[in-house]
Amino acid sequence: IDINRYVDGQNLYGLETLTLNNMVVDYSFVKERLAYMVYDAVDIPHPRNSYAEVYVNGELYGLYLNIETPDEKYINRFYDDNTGNLYDADYIMYDNGGYDILDFYESLAPLFELEEGTDVGGEDISEIAEVLTYAETSGYFMSDTEEYIDWDHHTRMMAAEMWVGQIDGYSLNRNNYLVYFDPSTELVTILPWDHDYAFLRDRDWGFSWLNPTGRLSSDCVSSFTCREMLKARIRQVNNLADGLNLAQALSDTDEMIRPHIVADPRRETDIGTVDYYQSYLYQWISTRSEELEDKWGL
Repeated sequence: IDINRYVDGQNLYGLETLTLNNMVVDYSFVKERLAYMVYDAVDIPHPRNSYAEVYVNGELYGLYLNIETPDEKYINRFYDDNTGNLYDADYIMYDNGGYDILDFYESLAPLFELEEGTDVGGEDISEIAEVLTYAETSGYFMSDTEEYIDWDHHTRMMAAEMWVGQIDGYSLNRNNYLVYFDPSTELVTILPWDHDYAFLRDRDWGFSWLNPTGRLSSDCVSSFTCREMLKARIRQVNNLADGLNLAQALSDTDEMIRPHIVADPRRETDIGTVDYYQSYLYQWISTRSEELEDKWGL
């Protein structure tokens, strides 16, 4: 919702944009809320979120997740300098039914959508692509890329993606992510977004965390040094996630929103299905760290 689309400078409590998710894919109604708690514990930028009961012209439209829109205010919460380029990297759909999935390749660089910053025609994306192309065959992958890519950030982000089972994010599907070029470090970082398809197992969707498709993540797994860094981050995320008491957070959130789920006139599932998917999440929370330890031999 663009607050100032028709009235210049108009805002709602300082916000120019609202992003509302109807959670039609998430029958538990709590996936994004729990996922972002894990990113927060690992110090990865993520949108704040809350729930909203939405009315349109007095008619109840149901329960929505109110997600912080990525803009300069969002960036300012995590970075010392919020003047860098912020890109939205969702896939591009064409009228003929075709589409492009975005990643760090020179041919795709102009397709990244600039959300904040200065339009440079995707030259900064293209530069990262060139660096990767060279480093992938140089024999010195980490040293050739560390002046351009924040690998500390990326391995933490990737480990968090893995813990929350984000099968539709950057690492596995090259989708639902943001790119920020931090002027204070001159390093590129990838930020998570849209977790309707979180808490799902890679193998059930034809993916593997041992063989990710996102170029940065794939290159990291292929590099011995980066892979060892990633494994250390997986251990860290496991410890932090296990200490969050996500089961209690799930219970508390459900208690808060359950009356609004019941009252939602546009709810596309029955309450029994909500209970089923929340039970699934309780099971995930109790076993996920052990699963990752087994997968990576930790």
